[in-house]
Amino acid sequence: MLKDLLISEAKEIDAKFLWELRNEYSIRLMSKSTELIDWETHKEWFLNALKNDESNIYVAFFKKEPVAMVRYDLSKNLKKSFEISIAVKTKFQGIGIAKKLLQESMKLLARKVNSNFQIISIVKKINSRSIKFFENSGFVLINQSKELFYYSLKI
Repeated sequence: MLKDLLISEAKEIDAKFLWELRNEYSIRLMSKSTELIDWETHKEWFLNALKNDESNIYVAFFKKEPVAMVRYDLSKNLKKSFEISIAVKTKFQGIGIAKKLLQESMKLLARKVNSNFQIISIVKKINSRSIKFFENSGFVLINQSKELFYYSLKI
C-alpha cells in the first residue's frame, strides 16, 4: 500500500498544507507550541525556512495527496545534530507513513549533509505513540525533564 508514498523536499506550493497540518488539533497538542498559528505568521516562517540551509523539510504524498511532513533543524545546542519534527495528518495515522517518511527522509538528509550526525527527538511524556515510534525506529533515550523525553539516533 505504501508503495504509493512519494517523498520530496518541501516547496513554496506546500505552504498551505503544512499550515493546515500544523494547526490540526491532535498535532498541536503534542507540539512544543500548542496554540493556533495564523496564516501570515506561518507563511513568513515557511518561506524563510525554505531558504535556510539549517532547516530541511520533506513532504510525503500518498496517491498525490500531501499527508505528512518531517523537518530536520540544525541543533543550536549540539554539534552535528538535527532536531526532528514529524507529523502525519490525523486520518492517515497508524498505517506506517511516519516510518517510511522517517527512513526515506533520513537517506535524503544524509546525502545533503555528507558526515556523521545525530537526530534528536524531543517528545512530550504524554505522547505515548511518538515514544513508541521513536523507540521502535532505533532512537535511544539520552535525557529527560519533567515533561519531555530526549532521544538520539546516530547516522
